[in-house]
Amino acid sequence: MNYLFYAIIPGILSVDRNSALNLMLSRPIVISTIIGLTFGHYFLCFLSGILFEIIGLMDIPVGTHVPKDDTFAAYVSSLMIAFGYVKMPGEYLLLALIVLFLIEPVTYTDIILRKINKNIFNFFNSKSIDIKWCIYSGIFLAFARGLVFYNLGFFIIKIVFYLLKNFININGDLEKFIFINLLLLTGYFIRFINVTSFSKYLIFVCGLLVGWLFV
Repeated sequence: MNYLFYAIIPGILSVDRNSALNLMLSRPIVISTIIGLTFGHYFLCFLSGILFEIIGLMDIPVGTHVPKDDTFAAYVSSLMIAFGYVKMPGEYLLLALIVLFLIEPVTYTDIILRKINKNIFNFFNSKSIDIKWCIYSGIFLAFARGLVFYNLGFFIIKIVFYLLKNFININGDLEKFIFINLLLLTGYFIRFINVTSFSKYLIFVCGLLVGWLFV
C-alpha cells in the first residue's frame, strides 16, 4: 500500500498543482487529510495541513512569481506524522524547520519545469506539431517531477530528522524549539522586504542559523 501511494499520489499532486486536473487535491489541507485518513493520525495530519495552508495563502502567485511548494511541505510532513516518526510537539517543530529549509530547492524544480514546458511549446509551435502533444508532455513531466522530487524529499527529510533528533534532547529542550519556531515564522515575513528572492532566502537561512547558535 505504501509503495503504491508513493508511486501515484505525488505525481498526481504535482500534475494537479502545475499542469491539469485542478481538483484542489494539491491544497495542503486536502492532501494532509487524505494521508491522515489513509495511514492514521488524521487529526494531527489535518493540523499540519492547516499550517502549510496558511503559509501557502500568504505566498500569492502574482505575475511571474512562483509560490513555494506548500503541497510538497504538506505531503512530507503528513507522511512523517502518519507513519509515527513524529509524536511530540518538539519533534514536529524540528520537522517544520527541516521542511521549510527543503521547500526552496523543491520549488526551484517547479521553476525549471516551467522553463522546459515553455521550450517544448516553442519547439512544437515552430514545427507545426499538434499542440495536444505539448499538453501530454507537460502532464508527463509534472507527474515525473512529483514522483521523483516529492519522494526524494521525503526520504531526505526522514534521514535528516533522525540525525538531528539523535543529537538533541527534544523532551528537555521544548522551550528552545518553540523559540526557534517563532524565529522561523518571524523570518518568513522577510519575504515582504523589497530585495531579490535569493537575498530574502539567504537572510532567512542565516537568521535560522543564528537562532540555533543562540539557543
